[in-house]
Amino acid sequence: MNIDSWHIVMRMESPKDSPCDPIAPPDLPHSLHAFRRMPKTDPQDMEYSYTYRGGFWNYFSMGMDAQVSYAFHSQRKLHPEKFKNQLSNQKTYLKLACTQGWFCASLFHPMSR
Repeated sequence: MNIDSWHIVMRMESPKDSPCDPIAPPDLPHSLHAFRRMPKTDPQDMEYSYTYRGGFWNYFSMGMDAQVSYAFHSQRKLHPEKFKNQLSNQKTYLKLACTQGWFCASLFHPMSR
């Protein structure tokens, strides 16, 4: 299956007169993580730079599916410690889809009890 995905490598430079501390992992976006410095033999290596890399997937959604995706994203931002496992993430997404979707939403609605 073809999917619109891409990966980036980003190099951040700091001024020569300030320390070059890498961004701490909690301050990085979910899509980026710290990567090893460039090898000294690399012509693009600079003394005051750190490298980060990340993967991105282009996902476009409308309507109810967008609502579920946004709810999942919001929960992940609020409680990142609960979203460390892919299978657990899929279960959470399924639960949100069922409670907000057409199929099982009526089972969870207060009027259906």
